[in-house]
Amino acid sequence: MGSVHYSSPEQARGGYSDYKSDIYSLGITMDEMLTGHVPFDGDTTVAIALKHLQEEIQSPRKYVPELPKSTVQIIYKCTQKSPDRRYSDMEELISDLKESLVNPEGDFVKIAPLDSRAHTVIVSQDELNKIKEGRNEMQQAEEPYPANQEPVNTGMPNPQNPQNMGNPQNMQGRGQQYANNGYQNPQNYAGGYYQPEEPQEPEVNRNWRNS
Repeated sequence: MGSVHYSSPEQARGGYSDYKSDIYSLGITMDEMLTGHVPFDGDTTVAIALKHLQEEIQSPRKYVPELPKSTVQIIYKCTQKSPDRRYSDMEELISDLKESLVNPEGDFVKIAPLDSRAHTVIVSQDELNKIKEGRNEMQQAEEPYPANQEPVNTGMPNPQNPQNMGNPQNMQGRGQQYANNGYQNPQNYAGGYYQPEEPQEPEVNRNWRNS
């Protein structure tokens, strides 16, 4: 999903994400371009993800006091914790960026007010553990077998398990034993069916005559 420094809060918690997550990441990138560093940093990816979830972005004017008011407000709107309070699409964002060029100190950037009925969302210990375990689960999914587990002979052909390849007592690795019916031969195409040839009688010359 990309670097955690630019991840949206919904991505950090493993929730649904869409183009508004990209708008959040763009706001983080704009802040970094103007100030010279990312707004959220930490010693671990978990610490950074929690900052995206719980902390508000600091004003870029703290590091660059001469920034126009409209530019700061655009960054604020892009990096709102709630996707509903960000720009609805890129067209709206581009429109404000163009307006900021001709009216840098204008108060035209509108951020939706917080819902008075909304409640503070606390990250539970279970959610925190899921964030910590997320990377380990991805790494384990890429391993063919756990490090402490031997491959299991399931009877199915498996190029990663040599024990299941070319077993003459197991018809094509499917767990079906050979039947002693005269129509299977373990030495012929790994147990493929064949019809044995009928015994041929020796040719007899019937035109000969006893002398």
